Order: sequence, then C-alpha cells, then structure tokens
Amino acid sequence: MSRLGSRSKFSLWAIVHPILIAAAFSPMAMVFATPTQVSAKKSKAYRPKIFKPHEFKTLKLLSETILRDDEMPGVREAKANEFIDFQITFDPEMQDRFRKGLLWLDRHSQKLHGKNFIALKPAQRKDIIQCLETKAMHRPGEEQGREFYELARRYTYMGFYASEEALRIAIPAAPKSPKSAKQRRLAGADEDQVLPKE
Repeated sequence: MSRLGSRSKFSLWAIVHPILIAAAFSPMAMVFATPTQVSAKKSKAYRPKIFKPHEFKTLKLLSETILRDDEMPGVREAKANEFIDFQITFDPEMQDRFRKGLLWLDRHSQKLHGKNFIALKPAQRKDIIQCLETKAMHRPGEEQGREFYELARRYTYMGFYASEEALRIAIPAAPKSPKSAKQRRLAGADEDQVLPKE
C-alpha cells in the first residue's frame, strides 16, 4: 500500500472537507480563501506576504516533499506554500513558528549533508522528512523538527484540499457539449439509436 493509501485511514478528507464547506458559507470565508480565489488576476505571479524568497522556496519544496509528487497528482499546481503564506498573514505567532521551523530545517540539512534544504537531492529531502514523520525512524535531537513537521503537514494538506487542483481531481470535468451544427446532428443521431422509438 502506498503512503498516501495508509494516510487515508485518518480520513483526512472527511475532516477537512466539512470545514472548508462550512467556511465557504460563513462570514469568515475569507480566512479559508486561497490566494487565487481572492485575486482576480491569476496571470500575475504570487508575491509572498510573509516569507522571504529563500523561506518561500524552502516551504514550496517542503510541501511538495510532504505530499509526494509520485503519489498525489497536482502537488505543484496546488501551490500549498502560497496558501500557507496567505493564511498566516495576520498571525504573528504562526509566522514565528514557521520561520523558526524553516530555519531549523536548513540547519539540520547543513548538519546532515552540508547544504540547505533546497540544495539537497530529492532523495535526501525525502529521507529527512521520513525520519521526522515515522516514529520508528525518529532520531535524538530532532524534537523541534518533528513539531514543525506536524505543523507544516497540517497546513500543507489544508492548502492542497482547498486548491482548484484537488477539486479537479475529485470531480472529473463533464464532457463538452457539441458546438457545431454537424456535431449536434451527430449527437442527436446517437441519441436516436439509443432511445426507443415511441
């Protein structure tokens, strides 16, 4: 069973989905809105409100490593790092927790591999995250990292399931209706062959 499959035991979608639906119809809907939902101009690149460029890039790679590109499609398109930056804009305490966590992640990467987290190979990043995630792989001195990982994972999944990509995966696009006259005639002919004549 894949890691994604094992996580389904926690019914993550069953927890997050009702929260998002309720928030969408509440006066606090803006709190759960994604950057793309708030901005009408999607063509412009998102500008971080809280994180510095290096922090923002580290958060992007961290969220992608948590979600695993090979097990969950649409990870990069979901842009969970943008969601996190947007959500904690007015929460100084959460901003501090994320900044300290990202700093710890870089220092830990330097200690293990002599490079910042974003400079590591994908396999090295994955190994660091697995050691923080899996109890059997926990190592002494990583307590702060494990606490930050749980925080980052929670916000990353919130960002993914609130994204258009998650909705697109959950609800397949409906087939397009025929536009040309010829296409409409052919579609009508198909229906006549299927439906019984009166």
